[in-house]
Amino acid sequence: MDSRNRIILSVLVSLLTSCRTMSNDSRSDMKHTFGSIGDAGELPISCENSAVDPEDQDYHAYLTDLLKFLIDANKDVLPANLKIENLCLSIEPNYKTNASASPTGEISATRGLLWLLDNDAQVAAALAHELSHAASIHGLAPNQDQALVKITEYVQACNRMREIFVEVLIKEEKSYKSALRSLIEFSDSLKNKDLENRLGIYWGVYKLLIPRVLETYGLDPSKTNQSTYTLITETPFDPAFKGSSSRLNRMTVLSSKIGEVVMMVQDYRLSLLESFTPEMRRTFESIEKSGIQHLERVTSGNLEFKQLSLVRRNYEKGTLGEEVAANWTEQAADEKGLELFIRAGFDPAEYLQMIKSIRDLDTPNGTVPVQYQIDLAGAFSSSNIEIANGLTCNLQEHANDNCERGDDKHPRPCWRLANIEREIELHKKEYATIMSEKPLKNILNDRFNKLQKRYFTKTLRESKATKK
Repeated sequence: MDSRNRIILSVLVSLLTSCRTMSNDSRSDMKHTFGSIGDAGELPISCENSAVDPEDQDYHAYLTDLLKFLIDANKDVLPANLKIENLCLSIEPNYKTNASASPTGEISATRGLLWLLDNDAQVAAALAHELSHAASIHGLAPNQDQALVKITEYVQACNRMREIFVEVLIKEEKSYKSALRSLIEFSDSLKNKDLENRLGIYWGVYKLLIPRVLETYGLDPSKTNQSTYTLITETPFDPAFKGSSSRLNRMTVLSSKIGEVVMMVQDYRLSLLESFTPEMRRTFESIEKSGIQHLERVTSGNLEFKQLSLVRRNYEKGTLGEEVAANWTEQAADEKGLELFIRAGFDPAEYLQMIKSIRDLDTPNGTVPVQYQIDLAGAFSSSNIEIANGLTCNLQEHANDNCERGDDKHPRPCWRLANIEREIELHKKEYATIMSEKPLKNILNDRFNKLQKRYFTKTLRESKATKK
């Protein structure tokens, strides 16, 4: 081993000895495979960028530059289509300390993230964690546990979920939204509030009716002759139900006999059509047919997706255990995020510090500037910064250095910290080959500090110092 690697190994060892917080008994046997970040394949990217609030444009540009830096440094291990130009970054104008990512390309961060962290590297650590979620296609791709991947039904369920997500929940959803926009334009063109309201009710009834029809009749929405639209438009109308649409509401759609509901909806539809001119009727029927059929496919896809999610979750619980099944994707994102982070040349101590900051949160007393004193409901408030639910770890409960993982969506931060210790230990030789001799903390001049001062008068670190 050359002298450079020996020096870096000694740095990694020093990190390990400084952060032991958890006994071996509370760890999962799940292990991150080094260099496997992009193994799930290309992302089903389908996002669209939205306008950035002028108040957040500098923050948005700052995060974009950090993301680009991380992605450019990790091209060899990320999916080929995970590129900065394919991502849709948004800033959430609240003071939770949170960030999120989706395999469809959406990445978001809150203003509160700036309050929690201390430098570019720590923000990059949070972004690396989120990029790992996206790159791993969490929520769709299967867990690579050796026992799980041998279960054919589990792998098939995951593969089918991914297929539904791409072919139905993305493509059909886009088609449905397009039809919905056409319906809104048609409704606006009527310049008749009563008709506009009745159209809205009609569409809402369909949203309630479709799941019932699919469950009752087992129709296949991929076949146009087996659709809710066909049932409504082609079933012979019983004159005895003329005027029955006056009883049509949420409760009747959900609780009345399905045959009676179909008649009520038919009656409502016929009364709508009678209100239109022949040209308006043709326009409406074209929009209706397209929109309802796309909506039915989306609804059917969602129902199947939820059923497969339960199958998937049950196999994960049975194989990995309750706690690991609840939050293994967060563990994987922590571990893969660390690899992305180190490959980009950042100081691993700052990754640990990012998690420590989450661990150390209790009741923050940082002061928010008056113009930003807005609570999560959107009302002006003098309250202090709100912290995302589930992030705080009860340190007194784990004062014996045996912080349990927990079965919430996120493992407890004290467990996460110790798990990263384990990750460094497992892969210290691999990390030594890619770790920078001069690990980075700040790469974007003084932009982080300027943003922090713009949004906050105190940071987490300053608040803690004040209490002492």
